[in-house]
Amino acid sequence: MTCRLAAWGLTLVVVFGSAAWADEADDDAPVDALLPYHKEKQARVTAGLAAVAGIAIVGVGLGAGVMLWGARLRRLNRQPLAPTGRQDAFWFLRPPKPQPHDSRAVEDTDAG
Repeated sequence: MTCRLAAWGLTLVVVFGSAAWADEADDDAPVDALLPYHKEKQARVTAGLAAVAGIAIVGVGLGAGVMLWGARLRRLNRQPLAPTGRQDAFWFLRPPKPQPHDSRAVEDTDAG
């Protein structure tokens, strides 16, 4: 639990702390000259973080899906098979069963 909290804390410091340090370093520069550059840089950083977050979310979702699917498959494999009757090993040597006559064909010949 503490390792997880430390990881979240480090992530927050890196994400939000780097932006604050960058703002403090450029205080002496003219704001009008650096404003388009900062907006472009901020847009790139935001797009990059969104891409990384999306990849992480999709990865976690796929991992969770695989784990749930595996648990379901394991549960199904533990169940015994349905009982079956003894089958004839030479079923293919039996003569075919007679096919029943088509009742419509009989009715058509009787009507004529």
